[in-house]
Formats: sequence, C-alpha cells, structure tokens
Amino acid sequence: MKRILKYLHWILPAALTVGAWVFFAFGYAGHLLYIEGNQMFLWNGDYMVDTVMRVGGMSDYIARFITQFYHWPLVGGALVALLLLALQQGVQRIMRRLGGDMLWTLSFVPPIIYWVLLCDENYTLSGLVALAGAVWLAVAVSAVGKSWLRGAVTALAIPAVWLLLGGTAAVTWLMVVIVEAVAAERRRWEVFVGAAAAVAIIAVVWVAVPWQRYFESMVTGGTYFYFAEIPVQDFLKVWGATVVVTVIPLLLGRWYRPWFEAVVAVAAIVASGSLLSKHYNALDEDVMRYYYLTHYGRWDDVIARAERKTPDTQAGLICVNLALAVTDQTGARTFDFEQHGPAGLFMPYDQDVLFSGEVLYRLGFINEAQHYAYESMASIPDHQRGIYFVGRLAETNMIAGRTEVARKYLNIMKQTLFYRGWAKQLLELMEQDGAVDANPVYGSLRRMQPTENFAFVSTQLGGMLEIMLHQHPDNRPVYNYLMSYCMLLKDIDGFADHLIIPAQGLPRCYEEAFVMICRIKRLDYSTLPSNINRSTINRLEQYIRAFNMSGNNPEALKEDWGNTYWYYTNFVKF
Repeated sequence: MKRILKYLHWILPAALTVGAWVFFAFGYAGHLLYIEGNQMFLWNGDYMVDTVMRVGGMSDYIARFITQFYHWPLVGGALVALLLLALQQGVQRIMRRLGGDMLWTLSFVPPIIYWVLLCDENYTLSGLVALAGAVWLAVAVSAVGKSWLRGAVTALAIPAVWLLLGGTAAVTWLMVVIVEAVAAERRRWEVFVGAAAAVAIIAVVWVAVPWQRYFESMVTGGTYFYFAEIPVQDFLKVWGATVVVTVIPLLLGRWYRPWFEAVVAVAAIVASGSLLSKHYNALDEDVMRYYYLTHYGRWDDVIARAERKTPDTQAGLICVNLALAVTDQTGARTFDFEQHGPAGLFMPYDQDVLFSGEVLYRLGFINEAQHYAYESMASIPDHQRGIYFVGRLAETNMIAGRTEVARKYLNIMKQTLFYRGWAKQLLELMEQDGAVDANPVYGSLRRMQPTENFAFVSTQLGGMLEIMLHQHPDNRPVYNYLMSYCMLLKDIDGFADHLIIPAQGLPRCYEEAFVMICRIKRLDYSTLPSNINRSTINRLEQYIRAFNMSGNNPEALKEDWGNTYWYYTNFVKF
C-alpha cells in the first residue's frame, strides 16, 4: 500500500496534466480557437493599464495573455493544464501545512471542478488564474517565519490580492486564518490582527471608491464570466470547495486510514470522467470548428469534416453549403449532405450575425459583411475587440477602397503576437498599385461588390441573391447560392428561370432538379438538349417506381436515394 501511495504522488498530478491537455488541445480545440478569435491581446502599455486598473484586472491580463496562445491549441491546452496543476499543487501545499499528506488526493477536487466549468466557454480563464494565484499567495504568506512580519504581510497582501485578482482574495484570507489557527506552535495574535486589518482596508476601499460596477462583478472582481449576469453562486461554491478540502483531513483525525487515499483517487477519476462527459458540449465544439475553418476559407477542410459526419446544427450546415458554393460544388454535392431547407443557407439578422456575416463576405456583399462584423465585435460580452472581427473590418474596408480605415485596423493588429505578420502583408499590399485588384481573393471580392445601391433585407435572401446576380452574372458563388436556395425551397419555377445549361452539361443535383421539372411539366425527353445525361432520366424513372412500391416510406428509399434531389422534395419538411 505504501508503495502504491508513493507512486500516486507522481501518477495523479501527471494524469491531471496530461488528461487536461488532451481534452483541451484535441477535444476542445474548436473552443480554444473560438475564444482566441473573440479577443485581441495587444502588446502595448495602454492595453495593459486599461486592463489592470480595475478590481481583478491583473487576473484578466494574465488570462488574456495566456488566451492568445489558444491560436495554437496544443500550446493553449498545455497552458490550461498547467494552471489546473498549479491549483492542485497549491491546495496540496496548504494541506501539508495543516496536517501533512493526509488525504492529499482531495487536492484534486478544485481543479476538477474548474475543469468542468471551463467546458462552458462563458467561464473565462481569469477565474482559474485568480484562484490558483490566491491559493499560492496563501502558501507564500503562511511560509513567512516571523509572526509580526506574517501579520503585516497578511494585512497588506490580501487587499492587494483583491485589487489584482478579485474575489478569490477571500480564499487567501480563509486559508491564512485556518493555517494560523490550526498550527498551535505558530499561532500568534499578530496574524489575526493582520487578517482583520485586511478586511477593514478592503471595506474602506470598497465604500470610498465610486466603482460604477454591478455588485456581482465587485464580488468576483475579474472577468470570471463573459456576461454581466454573473453566476456568483458557482464561484462561491468552487472557492468554498477549495477551502473545505484543506480542512477535511483535520475533521477525520484518528479515523483516517491510508487506504482512504486510493478510494478518494478512484472517486475523483470516476467523478471527473462522469462530469466531463456530461458537460462536454459536442455540438458547440462542432460549430466552433466549422466557424474557424469557414472564417479562414479552408473549404476543403469544411467539406472533409462534413463528409465524416453531416453537421447537426444549422450553423454548421451553413458553413458546408457556403463551402460548396465557393468551390463550385453546389450543383454536384448539395444532397450528399443532409439538408433541412433554406435555413441551411442563411440566418436572418435577428438570429445571427456571425455565420451569416461569413456568407455575405464570401458572396460579395462587402458593405453588409462589414456591418455584420462590426455588430459581432460590439456584441462580445466582455467588450474585447475580437481578432476575427478587427481583421474582417480591415479586409472589407480594403476591398471597398477605404484604405485609411483599413490601415487603422491593421495598425492595431500589428500590436498582436500572431497576426502582426498578416497585418504587415496587407499594409504592403495596399501600398502597391493594383496589388489588391490582382490578389486572387481580395481582387475577386472587390469585383463582385454591388455596382448599385440597394437595401439589404436579411429575411429575403432569394431576392438579394437575384439582385446581386443581375449586377454580376459571372458571380459564380452567388449563382450557386441562388440555385441552392431555389432547390432547398423547392421553388422549381425559380430554379428553372435561373438555370444555365453549359456545354459540358449539368452537375448531378442540378440535372436531377431539371429532369424532374421536365417530367412535371410533361416535356418530351427527346426534345431536351443533347448534353442532358440520359442516365439521369432513367434514374428518375427508377426512383418513381421505387417510390410507388415503397408506399411513400422514406426509410425504405433513404439508402439508395437519400442523396438525390427527388428524395429531398418528397420527404424533407421544413
């Protein structure tokens, strides 16, 4: 048993670190990339002062510094794992001060709780930074040898922790007081006086300074949660748990048995697995990965992801359909992926500005895409200027010819770690005559901009696409999106009105829709253009026979015909 317990001191911390790294770097990479894209850490003094000069500001600054490394999920995941390990190690140090290594495995409870909290992207890294910092400060204060000095440090350090890290100063205060009260050989009145003085200082500062903040945000201090409605009770629970686990061994006392360690270790592993599986949000992870790939135009990766598993969300399906349109695969592959109506192409303004903004940008609605990017940036709960949106605002202004505005955004991005090179490239691009027009991405988008003004109505996607196609008949992504819209809406007349049959014939989905229209309108197949594939006509007749034989049963037809437009028109409701 002793040998097992000895190895546990190495195995369990290593398991926590490696497990958390694998979870965040691989299982939650989409979350890390999304969070990183919604903030912009600037390497300048003004940004640091603006962030730090409020209660809990230092925890925010450190957390945002770490968050920028989410750009590389392998590195970002490792940093989160190390923070969880730091919290565990700090709690274990406090437990040693109180009663040796008795039930030290309970020190894994706080990091496991915070690991579970971080499964929700609205809980920021700032809270974990603050809690780990508060625990380690308690370790440092309790290590001060002379009682008068320990009391003075307590009186000054705890208010400093509150100003720098936020409400986790309460954890520091409780741990210092508990260590002092329990350790009889070092119990001195100076420390308790210092603890009381710390509370008095915080109370005076709290009352005297007009903070202009909500009470909840004053309790937590730092931006531990993205939204204004802070779940204070969650943070009080994890802070309470962090303190309580340090005193449980004292309560057990003579009832303690060494095998308790193994029991607690097994219970912690089982509980963490159960809680993480319960709180792991696979749908959000999928959506965030789709958004990342779409934002950076990695269309092959978007399609490959959908080939592995058709998106379960509207946002994911929008990304897939946009990728098909931009890569000119709409006509061939739309129904290779399960469709649920025209909602898989676009969401109205009152429902979404994030994914729809990507659609507008890639189809050439540059001014409207700029509007959506600005709204996305303005709606970030903690008022960060997200790198996704500052970059997009720079691109839209550059494409529209507003170079001075584009330079303003790019000069801001030059102060970041990972995007300064990209910002410099775009600044150099704008300095060269004709370089933007010659760029394969930006030049194409500039040429696809509307030539005449019109009011964009987000609830009338079909009409907006028709206007764009009228102004730019050669805008292939818009053409594909309009044809997809007509097919998914089951608007066969609109599809027929806009269909262009090229010399090489039609791709499969367009051809399936076309021959179905011809049959509905009772056209003689012999009169159809010679480049219409006769095998598609034969397949339609086979489908009709199979449909009649199935008794209108979609399950009987799905395996052989589920990827056809005919199956979609008969069985998909929206």
